[in-house]
Amino acid sequence: MEIVYSGVALCATPFLHDKINRMRVFLTGATGFIGKCTLEELKKCGHRVLALSRRTHRERGVDFIKGDLANIVKWKGRLKKFKPQAAVHLAWEGIPDFSYERSVKNLEEGIALFSALAGVGCKKIVAAGSGFECGNRTGKISDAIPVAPYNSFTAAKHSLHLMGEALAREHEMDFIWLRPYNPYGNGQRPGSLIPYIMRTVEGEIPLRLKNPFAQGDFVYISDVAKMFADAIARGKGIATYNLGSGYLTPVREIARIVCKEIGASEEYCKDFARTTKGKFQPAAYADISRVRKDLGWRPKVDMAEGIKKTVKEFLSSNY
Repeated sequence: MEIVYSGVALCATPFLHDKINRMRVFLTGATGFIGKCTLEELKKCGHRVLALSRRTHRERGVDFIKGDLANIVKWKGRLKKFKPQAAVHLAWEGIPDFSYERSVKNLEEGIALFSALAGVGCKKIVAAGSGFECGNRTGKISDAIPVAPYNSFTAAKHSLHLMGEALAREHEMDFIWLRPYNPYGNGQRPGSLIPYIMRTVEGEIPLRLKNPFAQGDFVYISDVAKMFADAIARGKGIATYNLGSGYLTPVREIARIVCKEIGASEEYCKDFARTTKGKFQPAAYADISRVRKDLGWRPKVDMAEGIKKTVKEFLSSNY
């Protein structure tokens, strides 16, 4: 099967020999929320993948290095032997710990990784930023707008972005920085918004949102993973792209859809509705026009479908 985004053919299976430039790809964060799905997309495209993990893993079609970014010297020889043509850097230790110490550690390890990749001849790096880099801005946010870090995490992400671009220029590499806004789906951290709502509603616990008037730009995990994999194949030069739905979804609307999909009682829904009356707060959402123009990417899964898929997988894992 061939998937077409805006008239551009992208890989959907490993058998499109004339469409796919198979590569040797090094992946960090392969066992994380975005990483698991990205790994599957890289495999579908027929890439040979070497993944870094703290734990021993065996998976068909993937080679694993047991280690972490704190001990690059211990496995750099294996990386050199693999000769990666491209790398996807998703690892960020400690989330939701956004402290100064943790952020600096992640920044230093990310810089060390980029240096190691340049040292073994890697010519393309695709790295994960965050939609939170826009700071407290609201409205439609261009990926070209100057960022406004407001805590240690966003400052570290921004610094890593700048250092990655500088390294890429010196070594004539491609460097693609992708900013997912609010990815969601199966496997997300339990403390995140949608998993919290699902657990609460499924347990028939009174749902009291901390901020029922909040809204955000939410993007389904499969759309995010496909973009990371596709950036390996077609991303060029030094570029920054937003990954989002391109619109705002109120938190209370997410809760309403979850209630519907789980089959919450009519009384439960009425009780929740009574707590969520009021005006929505302004928020940031992604301008995705540039990534659509350059790489043909646009999200394929809307919010209603994405939550339906997420609830179905949540319920199936609980029973």
